[in-house]
Amino acid sequence: MRTSLNHPNNDGTVGVYPQLIPRQPDSTAHSPPSRNLRDQGISRAKLLASLRAWGSVSERRTCSHSGDFGSWQPSRRATVSKGVIQMSVLEEITIDGQKVLTLRELLRPGLSAVFVGLNPSPVSVAAGHYYQGRLGRSFWGRLQTHGLTTRLPRGKEDIAAFAQGFGFADLVRRPSPRVDALTANELRAGAASIGQRIKAATDCRTIVFVFAKAYHLSAPGLANEGYRTFKMPHPYGASEIVRAEMAALKRALVGP
Repeated sequence: MRTSLNHPNNDGTVGVYPQLIPRQPDSTAHSPPSRNLRDQGISRAKLLASLRAWGSVSERRTCSHSGDFGSWQPSRRATVSKGVIQMSVLEEITIDGQKVLTLRELLRPGLSAVFVGLNPSPVSVAAGHYYQGRLGRSFWGRLQTHGLTTRLPRGKEDIAAFAQGFGFADLVRRPSPRVDALTANELRAGAASIGQRIKAATDCRTIVFVFAKAYHLSAPGLANEGYRTFKMPHPYGASEIVRAEMAALKRALVGP
């Protein structure tokens, strides 16, 4: 099954990023146990409730929802079969007159916290999910190792974590291979808008920045808007420092 994106070429490529959107398997009979929601303590009903809060999702096996994003009508499909998630969180937006494929912001009412990165990597956009690059894999590992989430299905961690009460967004929505490809204007605009973007979609007022640069750009302004702000440990931090900082973050977000 190919994710449906209304691109005029209809050739499997989208916007300025000509990667193929990954196929999702039609059958989940042979999915590895690590991707099974029951093993993670997430019921099918809970996942559907989270997806329904995110967008109008029916309880049919294959679900679709279209929403108004300016002049473009995206379509997304979610499959929940035998407790296994089949979903992509891609969205096409217009930046400076060009259509750009990026990651949809995962926001809904009732979240415990929203994790905010700098901007999506092309690797994550190609995979259709947040934090699929090398540093992203470390981010998911830390959440699971230090007990902020249960075990998450590899490659679709964002959807399972979303069901557990965590949202995801980026300061800048334009993907780039390197952070230094972002302009100062993009970073300033992202820092100025992130609070309002989150407020428009969720009642959550707790933000965890995945990278220190995003934290330092945004935290002072967000404090004035009534947000609690935290940051993840440095990706290459010493193990004892990472343990201490992750323990403090867990206490702040989910309790002891």
